[in-house]
Amino acid sequence: MSQEVVLDKLLSDENLQSLYKLSKILTIANNKYGLLDLLEGIVSDEETVGSLVSTFTSDKYLSALEGWKGLLDSAIELLNEDTVSTIKELLDTYNKVKKTGLIDAIVGMLTDEESLTKVMGYVTSDKVLAISQRVDTILDMVEYLTREDNMMAIRDALDLVNALRSSGLLDPIRGALRDEDIIRMIGILFSSDFFMSFLANFDEIVKDLSRFDLKNFKYYTLLVNETGEALKEEDIKPIKSIFELYKYFKDPEIQVGLGVVMAVLRHIGKYHMKYITPGSPDYVGKKS
Repeated sequence: MSQEVVLDKLLSDENLQSLYKLSKILTIANNKYGLLDLLEGIVSDEETVGSLVSTFTSDKYLSALEGWKGLLDSAIELLNEDTVSTIKELLDTYNKVKKTGLIDAIVGMLTDEESLTKVMGYVTSDKVLAISQRVDTILDMVEYLTREDNMMAIRDALDLVNALRSSGLLDPIRGALRDEDIIRMIGILFSSDFFMSFLANFDEIVKDLSRFDLKNFKYYTLLVNETGEALKEEDIKPIKSIFELYKYFKDPEIQVGLGVVMAVLRHIGKYHMKYITPGSPDYVGKKS
């Protein structure tokens, strides 16, 4: 390439404008800050120039340049849109926490030697170290407990406990659960054949119990109580003849009792004819 062509390129309008701007910047820098005079003084001092050359060519400087280059590359890579958004959120959170006074409290605690000693003692305690070794297990448990269905179950359980406490039943239940004899009896009950049979026939039992007319409940208890009173009597005289039975018929209590028995038999017969005896004229089919 000829010198004329090179000179033409150097003296192009674009390059001349750039040279003009650079000249203007240098003029301002020299007039305002004495930058050119300073540079002239530096380059004219052999000792200073030698020191600068030695510094800029040293392994430490070159290593630092490489480090800065790597740091800048990492910064450019990290400062993507997601990272910048996260940093903004963290700063917003920090500002909100700071407004609550919590940051000042933490700073105050960290600058107080006594408080800091207590915190460090707690952090390095065996309990905290044991917990730190089970962090994964704890996090799994927290994740399990905070599932929506489990949170609902926990709320229901807490509502039940509060209801038991309000009704005064919680303390007796708690006391029963602490009594070894009661716990042992409960264990025997739950492992008994009766309880297993009860569970196996639970649906039928509930179905039959639903047929009870609770308005007559007092009569059920009366029948059971009076039957118990009769069964525990020791002075029972056997009836050995029709004549002895005839004497009982004169007793007003026996007469009323027999009337009650007849009324019960009548109701049992009526039920049997209606729901159990297919040949009966009143039969309507088995009661569900």
